This record gives sequence, C-alpha cells and structure tokens, in this order.
Amino acid sequence: IDETLTLTDGGASGSITLGGAATSGSVTLVGAGGVSLGGNLTASNTASAGTVSITGPVTLTQNVVIDADQHADTTVTLSSSVDGAKTFEIDTNAGAIAIQGAIGETTALTSLTINSDGAGTIEVANIGDSTGVGVSGATAIGNTSTTTLTLDGTVYKTTGAQVYTATGGDNIDITNTSNAAFTTTNTAITFGTANIELADGVDLTLDSGDGAGDITLVAIDGHSSEAVTIDAGTGTTSVGAIGAGTEIGAVSIGSSDNGTITLNGAITTTGAVSLDGPVSLATGAITVDSSAGDADISFLHTIDGAQNLTLSSGSGAVDVNGIIGSTTAIGTLTVNASGTGTIAIEQIGDGDPASGSLGATIGNTGTTSVTFDGTEYTMNGATTVTAQSGDSIIFSGGGATTFTTSNDAITFGT
Repeated sequence: IDETLTLTDGGASGSITLGGAATSGSVTLVGAGGVSLGGNLTASNTASAGTVSITGPVTLTQNVVIDADQHADTTVTLSSSVDGAKTFEIDTNAGAIAIQGAIGETTALTSLTINSDGAGTIEVANIGDSTGVGVSGATAIGNTSTTTLTLDGTVYKTTGAQVYTATGGDNIDITNTSNAAFTTTNTAITFGTANIELADGVDLTLDSGDGAGDITLVAIDGHSSEAVTIDAGTGTTSVGAIGAGTEIGAVSIGSSDNGTITLNGAITTTGAVSLDGPVSLATGAITVDSSAGDADISFLHTIDGAQNLTLSSGSGAVDVNGIIGSTTAIGTLTVNASGTGTIAIEQIGDGDPASGSLGATIGNTGTTSVTFDGTEYTMNGATTVTAQSGDSIIFSGGGATTFTTSNDAITFGT
C-alpha cells in the first residue's frame, strides 16, 4: 500500500527534526522555522507516483540521500535553502526535481549530486551566494538522459568542480534576467552533452579562478545579444559554437593568466570578441564573425591548429597580436573578405613549422588599412593582401620584413 508521511510544524515558525532515516510512499515535511535532516528520505510508492516535498529551510546534520526513484514519476521539491557541511544526493527516475532556494546559503555542503541517472527535469535556483561558496567539494547535476536542466539563479559558487549535464540539444537553460555567474576555486567547470541556452537578457560569466581550472562546454545559444565571459585562469577553455545571427553580444575568453583556448566551432556575435590566451583551432574550419555588430576581433596570443580560419568584423578592427602558426600551421587564413575594418597582423609562421598558414587572403578593396607590425610572414600557399587605394598597406615592424611562400603567388592589391 502506498502511504504518505506528513509532518507539519503546526504554525508559522515551528521546526521539524528527523534524527534518522524515514521511508514512506510519499514524504511531506513542512517546517517554516526549519527542517533538520539526520538521515535518508525514501519515497517508496510503486503503484502510483509519489512525492518528496519539503517546505522550509533544510539543515543537514548527517549525510543525506533523497531516494525517489521507486516510481518513474515521483518528484522531489525543496521550497527553500539547503545548508550543512554534509554530502547531499537526490535521485529520481523521470520525476522532476526542483530546489527553489540556495544550496549552501549559510553553510557549504561538502558535495552535491543530483540525478546521476534518470530522465527527470531538474531546477536549481542558486549554489552559494555573493559572499560564500555553496559546496566545498564536487557538484554533479544531471546526466546524459536529463530532459532539461534549468539553472534559474544568479550565483553558482563552489570550491570544487562543477559538472552540469543534460541530453543533447538546447537543454541547459540559464534563465535569470539578473544574469548568472558560475565560479570555482581553481577547479573545473563542465557543461556536458547539452548546449547552454541563455534566456533573453541573461549574460553569462564562467570563472574557474586564476589557477588551472578547465572550462568545457558544447555550445552556447542566446536570444538578443547576451554577453559571454569565460575565464579559466591558467587552465584550458574548450568551447564549441557560440551564437548564431544576433543571438550573442560580446564574447571574452581568457585573461592575463594565459590559459589555452580550444575552439571547436564558430563564434558569431554582435559585440566584440576577445581571445586572451594561446588559441588552438581543433574541430573543422573555424569562423569568428562579429560583422553583424561591426565589432572588433582581438587575438592576444598565438593561433595554431590545422584548420582554416576566417575572421569577419565588418567595420570593426581585427588585431592578431601573436604568431599565426607558431607550432602548427593553420589552414587557409581569410580576414575580412568584405567590410571596411582595419586589420593588424603581427606574424605568420616562425620558421618552425616552415610556414604559418596554407595561404592567406587578407582584406578587400574597402579595407581601411592592413598593418603588418611584425617582420616575418611565411605561407605555404598563395597570399593576397588588399586594401583601399592610397598608403593603406603598412609595414611597421621596425625592421626588414619578409614575405615568403612555397613557390606561390604574393599579391598586394589596390
């Protein structure tokens, strides 16, 4: 027989204390003054969907597992905060999980695991707050079967690594219009399998600290030029496609800590794009296109990887302030086939490898100026440089400048 355990505080400020485990078909706890959990909660309904419902701030006095996967549709809802220096795990099958208060609002949990399997939707409001971390250890939310993971808070702050996973597609939804920041202390941040989808007006910040906390994500989609800032410190940032059309505004990846940046897809924006770290072109031809907003594109370090690279900025400036093909020659390089934006390129190739790219097409007849502010440009393919008429192709490297190809044409036009 499916039964229900219901405990209420009987008033507006009472509390409930469970000193051990509790099992019932469904579990309902109402404690406006607080609910203290000293053991696991199990919803054992099998004939029909049950529920675990906790109303009031939760304090963990022991490690706690909420086990609600005995029936496929049993749900778990926590209306308020969850605190306590203990481990916390929630498990459903296809039932929804909603945590509507901050996790670790006053006392950080030691670890957090939500649905390491099962297809149930998950909602998590916040982890930590502006002044402190919400989980001191690892956080793992969702799995490759999770239908939708909704992160509708503004703060997701931990000391340990964060992993967010849902089924493939636009199924990690970040929705708070006051923007959202995910931060760790030199540990990894991973968004797996699913794309991040930013709701209208939600800017995103991912920051793993100054140390070697890698940041990895599949893709980011937006709605109305939302801004994206990613800083993995000395760690590696690995990103797929960011934006399409006018979905995403400014994109900033990296910092003065100079962690490497791996590009696995196009970056398309209406705002400026800044990549502050050595860049590796990893998966297919890579395009960085800010022409919809005539915004600047800046590479502050080297660019390597055997893929074609296309940069399009409209009237925005393109500045490559590092060696293209410093360790691995890129494919063909195309910069501003249209548009009037200025172009500055420091160096292509450095003799090891022998060339920095498999040819290059730089500028067009409307390009305001092309500046070569280095002294070495080595390409293994035909190279064409074009700008508007006048003294608009500029060599400013301060020494003898060499353009070299492997028996291929070099053309300076207009």
